[in-house]
Amino acid sequence: MRMSKIGLVMILLIGSCFTYIYAQAVVYDTLTVMTYNVEYFKYPESDTTIKYFKKVIQKIKPDIACFQEIKNDYSGKIFLYKVIENLDVYDYVKINEDRVLDSYNLLIYNISKLKFLYENIINTESRDINAYYLRIENHVNQDTIVVFSSHLKAGDKEEQKEQRYREIKSFQKYVGKLDKDYPIIFAGDLNVYTSREKAYQVLIDSISIDLDDPLNKPGDWHENPNFSFLHTQATRANFGGLDDRFDFILMSYHFFDGKDIEYVRGSYRAFGNDGKHLNKSINDPIPSGLDKEIADALYNASDHLPVVARISYPAVNVGILSEPICPGNYEISLNIYPNPFNNSTNVHIITGSMGKHILSLFDLRGVKIFEKEFYPSSRENKFGIDAGKYGMTTGIYFVRVSNEKYTTVRKLLLIK
Repeated sequence: MRMSKIGLVMILLIGSCFTYIYAQAVVYDTLTVMTYNVEYFKYPESDTTIKYFKKVIQKIKPDIACFQEIKNDYSGKIFLYKVIENLDVYDYVKINEDRVLDSYNLLIYNISKLKFLYENIINTESRDINAYYLRIENHVNQDTIVVFSSHLKAGDKEEQKEQRYREIKSFQKYVGKLDKDYPIIFAGDLNVYTSREKAYQVLIDSISIDLDDPLNKPGDWHENPNFSFLHTQATRANFGGLDDRFDFILMSYHFFDGKDIEYVRGSYRAFGNDGKHLNKSINDPIPSGLDKEIADALYNASDHLPVVARISYPAVNVGILSEPICPGNYEISLNIYPNPFNNSTNVHIITGSMGKHILSLFDLRGVKIFEKEFYPSSRENKFGIDAGKYGMTTGIYFVRVSNEKYTTVRKLLLIK
């Protein structure tokens, strides 16, 4: 069995590798990161939008959520209580109102996976950039990541572009003093119209800790049909319709070097945008793959779409596998394609034995989703996994194939 990706640490309780063992498994867990400009959320004036935000956010289920245009801490607290609702899982970072600003950043995070350590605030001439230090609690090393939330100056005039540039220069100065071992996520409403704008160029090319755009789609984004799939503003035709890429999640090189924490390729998206709504409202027509209720909620909640991306990391879990596993065995070859997958995937099994085999699928908690006995009809066998059939949701799964002597396990990532 090839162990490098799943990283199983086996503790043998009785003699040989074929006897019953207890497994402490180092597997890969994921975090969903979201940024969302909520169009000047102030309570009670914004009370009518709460039900719409609730539908959108409960659909996404973010672990790290950066919100822009929150009016004050009271509104942020109401947003947590009324929109997020599940207080056993989520908490928020109190908004510091020392400066009188037109709006603030808000961070809400999953307390079952993350611990908030502290916050630093980068003052700029218009709005603050917030630096949130979070520890990933079930990471094998309990690593700390830094999440920045930003809302740069709006406008397409030269003086407004220059102000955005000065705001990012303040961020650049702060990062220059930051430990380069910190993985960084820079999220928010940047209000840039093109990748040639100086503020954006500094972010991706002149920061001491290199930042990358996961989509790697440089160009002139404004009203450009070639980039319609990544437009985030505006959700309503009477505001001009979707024609600008204002909202971003940028990540430092740590998420792309393949060493530890990783960006999940293909997971970055402007939520709800199917690329067919240039200069249109997000719910006219209903985007492919989205139901009407969510499309209407996106339309009514804010004039921006949320941007979502996922990251994965090695995480410690105990007791996922308590079956015989013999390290170093290549007798059963198990490949899964596509992986990650969206709706369905195929399991390819090559085995040297024609006797009884068992194909099993487990979720991250070790709960068995299905089990199938089969007798290979040839050396290579293929089975399909349909996520809808088994009620599978976004997350990490394990496929296991075993016969009377050997077991092989592979990680499977479902992204919906």
